Amino acid sequence: STQGVSAAASDVYKREVRAKDCCSCVLGRVQAAVTFEEFKGLDDFIDKHRDAVTVAMLGEHYGWFVEATAACGA
Repeated sequence: STQGVSAAASDVYKREVRAKDCCSCVLGRVQAAVTFEEFKGLDDFIDKHRDAVTVAMLGEHYGWFVEATAACGA
């Protein structure tokens, strides 16, 4: 039905808005917490350990990132 499609599209839109809001929140907190070089270290770490990265690993090496995602509800 048209209503079912419309409701599904609305749900997808709401999820996309929440995801963008969350990303903006995390980005703002990370930018306030660390330099670009420190962020680049996180990026390199994720690239190097892509298949094995855990929250515990991130917390040990990049606590500022874990704190930012938690504060933003991610």
